[in-house]
Amino acid sequence: MLVGPGRSLVVGPLVAMQQGAALQSLQMDGVTLIAEIGLGIRNRLWHTLAPQSLRRRSCVDRWGGLVLRGKTAVEQSSLAWQVTWTGHADGLDVELTMRACGAVTVNRAGLVLLLPCDRFAGAPAVITDALGGRSEAVLPLAIAAHQPLPPLRAVEVRDDRGWQVRLEFEGDDFEVEDHRNWLDPCFKFYNRPLSAPTPYRIEDGQEIHQRIRVAIRRGTRPCAGVVATPAAPTARMRAPEGRLPVLGLNVGAGQIAVDGECWRRIGEVGATFASIRILQGEGGLLGALLARARAARLQPKLVLVRVDEQDVQAMAPCLVAPDRAEVHSIACHAIQPPVMRMLEHLLPDALRVVGTFGDFVHVNRAALVPAPHEAFAFALCPTVHATDDHSLLRSLGALPAMVEQARRMAGGASLWLGPCNLRRDLHPATGSTSGLALRADGLPDDVDPRQMLPIAAAWLACAIALCGWSGVDALCTFDAVGPRGVVDTRFGIDQARLSPSGLVLQALAPRQGVSLAWVSVDMHQQGLFVLAGPCPEVWVVELAGHPLELPLAGLAPARVRVLARRRDQYAWWPAPLPRPVLRLQAYQIARIDLQMQDPGTQLLDRWAQSVRGNRLGVGSSDLP
Repeated sequence: MLVGPGRSLVVGPLVAMQQGAALQSLQMDGVTLIAEIGLGIRNRLWHTLAPQSLRRRSCVDRWGGLVLRGKTAVEQSSLAWQVTWTGHADGLDVELTMRACGAVTVNRAGLVLLLPCDRFAGAPAVITDALGGRSEAVLPLAIAAHQPLPPLRAVEVRDDRGWQVRLEFEGDDFEVEDHRNWLDPCFKFYNRPLSAPTPYRIEDGQEIHQRIRVAIRRGTRPCAGVVATPAAPTARMRAPEGRLPVLGLNVGAGQIAVDGECWRRIGEVGATFASIRILQGEGGLLGALLARARAARLQPKLVLVRVDEQDVQAMAPCLVAPDRAEVHSIACHAIQPPVMRMLEHLLPDALRVVGTFGDFVHVNRAALVPAPHEAFAFALCPTVHATDDHSLLRSLGALPAMVEQARRMAGGASLWLGPCNLRRDLHPATGSTSGLALRADGLPDDVDPRQMLPIAAAWLACAIALCGWSGVDALCTFDAVGPRGVVDTRFGIDQARLSPSGLVLQALAPRQGVSLAWVSVDMHQQGLFVLAGPCPEVWVVELAGHPLELPLAGLAPARVRVLARRRDQYAWWPAPLPRPVLRLQAYQIARIDLQMQDPGTQLLDRWAQSVRGNRLGVGSSDLP
């Protein structure tokens, strides 16, 4: 069974895939019951640390299993560990043995288990707390701002199909938090409750032993009295409920030095606005940033983070007529009241935006409720807790619930999201830049190396469709230029070209405001959505990381284009017609122009069923 990128294996009655020091997408009868279970180590800055070394050995007994041994560096010391997954008739046991080599300071080190929210949000639970008491509870349907359950020793949950999962924890008290706050559609069970002080110290030679036992009972039919959970990670709708949002680009101080010709290239993307971000000490750069936005024909929206009076004084000459009329809106974060009054005097007509430059959790915990005339905003980052490909694409499953909750909080205000770079570039507490060190590839450590690859374009295309379906008014996507940019300048300014994500934006930007006639995004398989119009356009996005066979006969396409690399350049290459099928490689995107004006929901549903799971062996694309 193909369950996604990585090594697949059988553990007890479950099929899973290995990713680093964890097993992901644990399935029984094709149902994902556990999103992930394995080792998590986070340093004093809450960065998740990857293993420095890793050795694997498979179990060969009746029920199967896996043993991983590794070492994880923590500053000048390290943690040597072994994790063993052992299958049994009704589930599996996971055991951790970990030893400190030198004194180690961490915020968390131990076993982690993720339950998928699409199956268990709203599910009833029976818990055994840290003192041994038993009680009944419900996993939250809405995104919980804080820990929804007390510290645990055991929990048993049931979904509306009768699937039952029992978890027993040993070696520490475990706690649960709602990871949809950080764009991960899971309930996370982790050791050491957050009420305990962090960071904490593991002394040299100290050993840690932990164990999670998982027992699963197969589902048959809905259980009486069980709250129905949301549908599987698939979003579907009909027009005119959803429309493509207004699309923009992120522009910051680091992009000023880019050549003006490159900014004219950025203008070819066709985005509507530039989210111009000014941090403390950067007020004098506003004039140059406004000029860059003007060169790319982008409407300026100001995002000010912790600016002071000196910054406002430096910006003031740029905010008089006619430049003041260009500034559409202003979002002020962590700014003192006297400074706010100065800004309101300079920009009395600009729309005021409230919210955060950080993750949704910051507005969820603050319960901000803006006035109806204001806009409400927060950023998106799909890799806060895990950076592998599967976790990146899994984040798409959290978007609809997050947007729905944000719309309720906004109280009728416009909803603006972004920027949504693959890796967080501002510290959520301080507003300072995160990239303080360079990796071996020469990129700052806050730049995801996949920003210029097809997987980023696949994520972005589906995120835009889901935001439109969910009612987002405006979406600031990636940086305009630079290592996170939609314009790729790695080969020199004179050879600047659109990245795969830039090509997605260039295709969707002219359709801003167009109705989404149909959306189906399964974060484990593929994304499918239809842009309405006289000639509807179907988008197919491969998300599983495996070749996909796409039937075309039932759609009678007029034209098909595929986002692919050819002669060292990404472009929308035409696929020859007629043909019954089209083969897509991992994370490729196809655009299918239809001859019919209204394909109809039933036709699209039947066609989507024929696409779902239609996987091929590793091979070449139809494109040269």
